[in-house]
Amino acid sequence: MAEAEIPARVYTVGDEIRVEIEFEYTANVDSVTAVFLRDDESQGRITLHDDVTPQKPEDAPEHVKHRVRSKKFRAELVTLVDVDHSPGIYRLDHLLLKTADGGDHPVGGAPFGAIKEDVRFEIYGGHHTIERLQIRLTDPLDYGE
Repeated sequence: MAEAEIPARVYTVGDEIRVEIEFEYTANVDSVTAVFLRDDESQGRITLHDDVTPQKPEDAPEHVKHRVRSKKFRAELVTLVDVDHSPGIYRLDHLLLKTADGGDHPVGGAPFGAIKEDVRFEIYGGHHTIERLQIRLTDPLDYGE
């Protein structure tokens, strides 16, 4: 029996998409970029970017010889849905970590291997309505007293 898919969150133009990312990495990370690609493999792409915040270790790390200690980081990525974002379902393809030395380190995506979490959302492409409209005719000679 196939496991049922979790429905994607649905957004429309003007909505805010927020993605919280927590990860551990051995280098000092300054920023993270999350790249979401549209399911149908067309040119649909949404990128979220922000600086990361180092997290304080909860417990003292165990001393392990010949092992580089990883650090915990957290970022909250935010973007607004724009009319340029094509309707469809978008899935997290990969992350790009920018380290303190200026290096870019991809995580996930081809050819780096899949990201295990199924993070996805849908951009709704339906018709939009005007929420408030105010129109008035003015006299061309009336220049606003």
